Amino acid sequence: MTACVVLVDKPVGPTSFDIVRTARRGLKTRVGHAGTLDPFASGLLLVMIGAATRISQLLMGLPKEYDLTVQFGAVSNTADPTGEITPTEKRTTAAQVMAVLDGFRGRIRQRVPLTSAVKVDGEPLYRKAHRGETAETPEREVMIYDVNLIDFDEEAQTARLLALTGSGVYMRALAEDIGRAVGAVATPLPSDAPVSAPLLWKKRLRPRSWVLNDTSEEMPGFSPWTKPYSSYPFLS
Repeated sequence: MTACVVLVDKPVGPTSFDIVRTARRGLKTRVGHAGTLDPFASGLLLVMIGAATRISQLLMGLPKEYDLTVQFGAVSNTADPTGEITPTEKRTTAAQVMAVLDGFRGRIRQRVPLTSAVKVDGEPLYRKAHRGETAETPEREVMIYDVNLIDFDEEAQTARLLALTGSGVYMRALAEDIGRAVGAVATPLPSDAPVSAPLLWKKRLRPRSWVLNDTSEEMPGFSPWTKPYSSYPFLS
């Protein structure tokens, strides 16, 4: 096997690097992945094997599609289900959510979450978060090609969204910002406080512009594999 990209359907639980580590142990060769999925997230993880690691930047630049569930009327100190979630009395409606989504299409500014691996002062932000510290996180310009409301449960105050994004978009930050936009927090909060609408569930569906076939001429022996996670012996 000279070069291969494996399309792994990552289950909830393992980290992206857990998948890479297992593949390295089974294949005894270079292995990498093109874009991290949180442990609580599931879905498509592009695992590059052998010489395919040379096209990591190409793969990471592909648009990505996410199916995500957002909880309104609650705050989380990590903006996701792994943190401490505190209910609030704020409620919203499907109409209010739909009304604000247009403001999240196109190029937007997004603040990097404190629980991310982005480094500030030479240290990953998540290490500061684990120590209970706060820090001014950087803002970045990101691209959201489209985001739509798929379903809304008014009683549970949960929304299911489908988002098509460029690289580097944080779904938990998107959930937070939508929560702010619909007024899901009773009073303004300081920048280092938990915010509304934690991301409950996320699934990466697929890259929307698939170009791997175009690379096969440049990389003899290259082929993309598409199988369920359990189908790969080197990931067991």
